[in-house]
Amino acid sequence: MTIALNPNQQAILEHAVQHSGGKIAWFPEHIKGGARAKVLEGLFKRALITPDGDDWVVAAEGYDALGLPRPGALPPTITPRRQQTSPGHWLTGAP
Repeated sequence: MTIALNPNQQAILEHAVQHSGGKIAWFPEHIKGGARAKVLEGLFKRALITPDGDDWVVAAEGYDALGLPRPGALPPTITPRRQQTSPGHWLTGAP
C-alpha cells in the first residue's frame, strides 16, 4: 500500500530526513502558526511522524511513504543453502 503525500507533507518529511536526522525542524515558508500544528497533526494521525520528547521525528511509516529504507534497517541478505546429499556422497565423492 502506497501512502499519498501532499507536496507540503512530502517537502517536510524529505527535509527532515535529509537535513536533521529525521527531526521535523523546517516548514515551507507559507506554513506558519496554526497551520504548522495542523500539518503535524495530519502527519501524526497517519503515523508518519512520532513524538520524541518535545520534538517530532519521522516514523518508520514516514520513510516508507517516501520510498526510503527505514533507519537501522538492514538490506535483505540471501543465505546460500547447502544442497542436501546423502551421507555417502561426502565419503565416496559419488553423487
